[in-house]
Amino acid sequence: DQNPDSKQKYEKLILAVRAVSGIQVLPNDLNKINFLVTSSDACNKTTAYNVGINLRPDPQSKDDKQAQPTKLKLVKNHSSNLESNLLNLPISTKETMSAVRTLTQEEPLLKLLGNIKKFHTIDNSVLFGLLEQLMNSKQLANHFVAHPQFKEYVMRLHQLTTMYNITVLLVPSKQSLADVCTRSNKPKDKGTATCKQIRGRPPCEICP
Repeated sequence: DQNPDSKQKYEKLILAVRAVSGIQVLPNDLNKINFLVTSSDACNKTTAYNVGINLRPDPQSKDDKQAQPTKLKLVKNHSSNLESNLLNLPISTKETMSAVRTLTQEEPLLKLLGNIKKFHTIDNSVLFGLLEQLMNSKQLANHFVAHPQFKEYVMRLHQLTTMYNITVLLVPSKQSLADVCTRSNKPKDKGTATCKQIRGRPPCEICP
C-alpha cells in the first residue's frame, strides 16, 4: 500500500501471466463455482491430471443471460514421470494410481468446496467397471494379479469419491482433459508409430 505504483505494476504482471498461461484463479466467493471437474490419465511413462471449474452466470452480465455452452476454466495442470519400478505395470493399474494421486493431492480443495458438485473423468473402462462393482456390492474379488496393491488403490479411489461425493464419469480418450498432458500429436523420433498399449489415441512420443 505504501508503493501504489509498484503495486499496480505487480497486479498487471499477475494478470498478464494468467492470460498467457490460461490458468484460472478460484474466485473469492466460492458460491460462484457451479461445479468442479478433475481428470486423470496415464500412459507408459507419465501420469497427469487437470482441475477445472465452471462458474455460475453473472446475473449482472447481459451475455450470461443468454443460453451459453458450458465452459470449463482450467485451475491446475499437473504432469509427472512414473517411477522406474512402475513402468511395466498394466495401463489400468497406472490409471488407477493416477486417479488416486489426483484426488489425494487435491483433498484440500475438495474439502474447501464442500457441497459444490464434483466430477472426476477417466477414460479406462476397466477401472470404471471396478468402481461400479464397488458401488453395488461394496467389495471386490481377490483375483487381482497386476500389482500387489492394485486392489487397495481401487478401494482407496472408491473411498475418496464416496467421501467427497464425487461423480465418476467414463469419457472417450479424446474428451479426457488430462489426455493432452500424456500425449503428443507428432512423435519426435518414432515416425508414424502409434502407442501399442492403448489404441484409438493420438501418437505417443514417449511410449517405447
